[in-house]
Amino acid sequence: MQFNIDVFKAVKAGASAVSPVPGIASTLAGDSGDVVTKLKALPIEGLSEHITTIEQCQGTFTNFSNHAQDQVDNAIQRSSIAQTAKQVESYVDQIPPSCLNTEAMMGSITGAVDSVMSAIGGVIGQMSSAITDFISGSMSESELVAMIGTLASELQASASVLADKIKAELEFIEEAFAALKNMSMVISIESMWNDPCGQAVMDKVLPDNIKEFL
Repeated sequence: MQFNIDVFKAVKAGASAVSPVPGIASTLAGDSGDVVTKLKALPIEGLSEHITTIEQCQGTFTNFSNHAQDQVDNAIQRSSIAQTAKQVESYVDQIPPSCLNTEAMMGSITGAVDSVMSAIGGVIGQMSSAITDFISGSMSESELVAMIGTLASELQASASVLADKIKAELEFIEEAFAALKNMSMVISIESMWNDPCGQAVMDKVLPDNIKEFL
């Protein structure tokens, strides 16, 4: 058996996959929470609906941070599974191999939503600035309510992108695991069929539409 001894030593010493994405998403959750706290402290009517929207977005950012951390923790295993699923699909469907599987499964930590998170940070920054302007007297109450309402809608749209990404990746992970399970089953069936003892069992339990290909 040959493998990279230096990588082995690093892994043995505790090295593991890392990514800034979970931390960035966690910061967005914290910053949006700060905005909520500031807005609740203002004696202004008409903000409650917008505050609720921001709180919902905060929950999405926390969920995305947790999802991204789970992806990082399992990046090596899931990337390997994505590659295996790609090879199976390429062989079965006779299509050229690509990185689509890996991108679909791991996009949350490989840059697919970096621009979305950046936009979210910008919107949260605008909210904080608007609150500061109101407190300093350079923005009226009605202007603040209108501004927060507009920004809350933008925040909600971006949060939806992250929520959709979580859902899509989890579905793809499930599909990839299913493909791997099916491939393993096929290998086991062929192995058992070629073994006299195993074939005795397979011949009794396998349906005809499988046995005809063995």
